[in-house]
Amino acid sequence: MESSNGDQIQYEECGVALSCAYSLKRHMQLHSDSTYECDYPECGKTFKCNKSLQRHTRSHTDGPKVCSQCGKEFTTTYWLNKHKMRFTEARHRSIHVRYVRSHVSRDTHFNNI
Repeated sequence: MESSNGDQIQYEECGVALSCAYSLKRHMQLHSDSTYECDYPECGKTFKCNKSLQRHTRSHTDGPKVCSQCGKEFTTTYWLNKHKMRFTEARHRSIHVRYVRSHVSRDTHFNNI
């Protein structure tokens, strides 16, 4: 079913290379016909992996996760954290740009003297 390819395991059905047996097992679920369905009223979403269903079910039971920066609501902590990274990345870019500008202008100034 699979062949070892250096440090990776290749799944022969589709050719994808995975890093470990656990990843292979999870990937094989994508090819299977079995599904897990959310039994929350009026949802009916289906998932190939039980772990995905469990994560999804928390979106129904845990309530919304709210961003402290902008107030936007998310169904899971995962999506909230992904959203928060935008603020962090934007702040780091802004700090980097100010740092570069201050050093470039200072270096240019001293080179012109």
